[in-house]
Amino acid sequence: MPPDPEDFEQRLRQALRSLPVPACEPAPSPLGTGPEDPGRRLFFFRPWQWLLGSALAGGTGAAVLQVAARLETPPLMEAAFRHVTGEEGLRGQLMAKPEAAAQALGFDPTRLATATWQLAKDCHVATLPVWHWSYFMETAADGQMPGWAWMLVFKNPTPLPPSGQAGQRYWRSLHGRDAYPVLLLSHSEEALRLLTQAVRRQGVV
Repeated sequence: MPPDPEDFEQRLRQALRSLPVPACEPAPSPLGTGPEDPGRRLFFFRPWQWLLGSALAGGTGAAVLQVAARLETPPLMEAAFRHVTGEEGLRGQLMAKPEAAAQALGFDPTRLATATWQLAKDCHVATLPVWHWSYFMETAADGQMPGWAWMLVFKNPTPLPPSGQAGQRYWRSLHGRDAYPVLLLSHSEEALRLLTQAVRRQGVV
């Protein structure tokens, strides 16, 4: 009489369950992501590490450090950009004594050539008193509209960081008449270039 298939299958399963299970370690992952593998934090999952490592390997570490420096905004510039963008919607002559600012700079900032004046205001940037002017640069050589640019003139001697760029933030640190520190800012490189030309043309710096 042939064996019962179901009975045979049950006996086979019991026999297999009774066999000892050999101890074994999990095979290490080729990507270094095993539970105890010190390389589980993959190097290439950190883009800045990959960029720095590849650049140093190629002998261009200095270039990478320069790029990193350009991505960091100095604290005073951070405060200045936060201030001007926060008052971007204001319009008009809001200075208590606009003639004092005009006399200090040797010209009327509301009549800056090639720049459309929008705002004149007494302000504070990081507790430092400044004269603040907002301009909208309407046209460029290619017919585009570069956008907003700002001029901050510090009323007291203030050390400014060197002119630079951090991402889409551009600034120029200049010395105005009687050594007034002048700071030009914009989110547009072209707008900053046009404003710099304008203030130089007016003899501000």
